[in-house]
This record gives sequence, C-alpha cells and structure tokens, in this order.
Amino acid sequence: MAPPLPVVIPCAGLGSRLGALTRDCPKELLPIGGKPALHGVLLELTAAGVRDAVVVTSPRKPGIGAWVREHAPAVVLVEQPEPLGVFDAVERARAALGTDRFVVLFPDYLHLPDQTGLAAVLDQLAGLPEEASAYPLVRRGPEHGGRLGPTASVSGAMQGPWLRIQEVGPSRPRGLHTIFAELRGTEHTRRLAGGDEGIGSLLSGLAADGLLFGVQLPGDVLDLGIPAGHADAVARFHSGRACWRGR
Repeated sequence: MAPPLPVVIPCAGLGSRLGALTRDCPKELLPIGGKPALHGVLLELTAAGVRDAVVVTSPRKPGIGAWVREHAPAVVLVEQPEPLGVFDAVERARAALGTDRFVVLFPDYLHLPDQTGLAAVLDQLAGLPEEASAYPLVRRGPEHGGRLGPTASVSGAMQGPWLRIQEVGPSRPRGLHTIFAELRGTEHTRRLAGGDEGIGSLLSGLAADGLLFGVQLPGDVLDLGIPAGHADAVARFHSGRACWRGR
C-alpha cells in the first residue's frame, strides 16, 4: 500500500471567534479533558499512519512550537510571520513538503468517538482522480453551533463511497457540510490565490469541473473554534460522554 498523504495543520490564525478564551492561550492549546486540542490532531495522525506532517504556526503563538517539539518532534514547523489566512499558510507548508498532493487537517475540529476520522477518510481515497479535491462531510446537528463549512449539494455515490459535490453554498442548518480535513490535489493547489475570500469561488469552480468530492464521516465532529462548540467539548469530556482515544 502507498504511504498516507502528508498532512498540513494550520495553527497561525488569530482565534478571534473564541474571544477572551484565547487572550492568554492559543486555541490549539486550550485544555479539553486534560489535553490541548492539538493532542487530538496527533491522535488522528497516528491512527492514519501519517509519516510527514507540517504545523504552520505564528511568532505570536510560541507555545505551539514548544508543544510540538516536545510531543511530536518528527513534525516539521513552518512559520507564517503575519496572519495572512489559510491559503497563505498552506502555500508555505506545501513548499516545505515539496508536493502538490496533501491533506489539510484543521485543529478546530475534534472527531468523536475516537479521533480516527482522518484514517476513515484516507482509507477511501482509491479511485479518486489525482487532481480532485475531497472533503469529509457531516450532517449538522445542534452541537455544532453556528460555524461549519459550506453546505454541499451532492449526487449519488460514485468512485466507491465518494459523492460528487455538485454545488456548494452558504452554510445552512440542514444538509451535509464540509468539515475537518480536505484533500488538495494538483488542480486545487494551482488555484490557491486571492486570499481566504476566494474559498467559495474556488470550491464552486472545482465542483463545476467535476473535481470536488465528499464522503460522509462516521461518528461526530465538535467545532472547537467557537465558544459554544468549545464549551460543549469541555462538558462532554468532563462528564465522561467523550474521551481521548487510548484513555
């Protein structure tokens, strides 16, 4: 079997949606069940057998680099000197990886019950066009608060378990939403331009070209990037309704 694709983990954002929670601590290091959110990312990488990973961090968040060096010394650190958005962060990581095909894994999302969502997605990649971009999809529930990726209108199953995403639009309470991770192919990386405001048009263009796919993720996903989602995660771990894999 081919080794898993390398993974990019963007951690240079301002975390402004969490307000006072991130005044003294980056959102990626906020404790949940006795561990920082980044712990979940490492569990995802381990379960998927990922060998190559890059964390993109910021000089305003030195604690992230220190934590990664202590807990995941094989992970490469790349610095984004200014908060220039996810596209810029991914481009910096892509240069370090030296490849156009990789996975972007967002630390804002926590997969339950066991932090194996990335493995579940990577196990299904056979048969997708190499230039395709692909996302896990989740059906939004009340625990997701107000922030998920755009709603994806999909066609029937094709290319194995994958659904062809025909259209993406504003996030709506019902429907399947893009979340958690995305697979970037060569066609996707060629279009990385214009800042984060271009994400919607980028996805729409890929969908129109028949290069955007999705697979529904088993289990649940919590959004740690908004106060309601973070509070829900803390409450679940505190009550024992959720736990870290292996504990």
